[in-house]
Amino acid sequence: IDFLNNRVLLHELNNVLKQKKEYLFNYIWFSNYFKKLSQPVKIFYQDEFYASGRVISAAGRNAGSQNIKTYGVQHGVFYEAHTVYSITDDEINDLGKGDGLPKPDKFIVWGNYFKKHFLKYNSTASEFVIPAGNPNYTKFQLSTKSSSETSESTRILWCTTNKIDVINQYKEIIKGFLASDKCAVITVRCHPQFNYKSFINEELNGCVFGNRIRYSESQSIYDDIINSDVVLSSSGSTVFLDAMVCKKPVLKLVN
Repeated sequence: IDFLNNRVLLHELNNVLKQKKEYLFNYIWFSNYFKKLSQPVKIFYQDEFYASGRVISAAGRNAGSQNIKTYGVQHGVFYEAHTVYSITDDEINDLGKGDGLPKPDKFIVWGNYFKKHFLKYNSTASEFVIPAGNPNYTKFQLSTKSSSETSESTRILWCTTNKIDVINQYKEIIKGFLASDKCAVITVRCHPQFNYKSFINEELNGCVFGNRIRYSESQSIYDDIINSDVVLSSSGSTVFLDAMVCKKPVLKLVN
């Protein structure tokens, strides 16, 4: 690399080893495990192009075993600004032997729309991406649990994702809406992996709107959706599909 101060590169590598040791340990564990498999095995995993998934892809590729077949499985919506899935040939292709972006043997996506999007940025063979169908909503019974709020309240379900989006959405949307609609009540449903209840409470400390923001205690997201008037979700989230199935207005916020 002739365009980067090598001290910066060494610092970043050291930082990964110190702060993200689990990636190194997981890679070693998977490599050892894959090498011991004596029968053909198919490995299915999500986040295939994030660091956690690349660890599995690299271990499968470098195990040197014909018994391992790896499949990445799409788990959320990806779109133009989602750079993890807007991958170019410069990232995928090898410069030296085996130093390209670790990837699964096959990438399973929901439908042809996502296959076309992924292949738009690179020259990967079409067979690499397998369209397996869009999410299927089977017939289910929706809860009719009544809400304690009066019909005069505007009930908003705010489905949060990562911290930076929580901050931006509160400052640019939630705060102004609470100020303009004195009857508005916000129910916050945190992402299963990112529970920012304490963080939001700290942000709201001393805020006049604090008593109009509650937190979901429902196990099923459908209960929350049914008991809301409108749903707010982020662009990478599939919550907008859930809201549409429940026939509720939904705003899909661009991250």
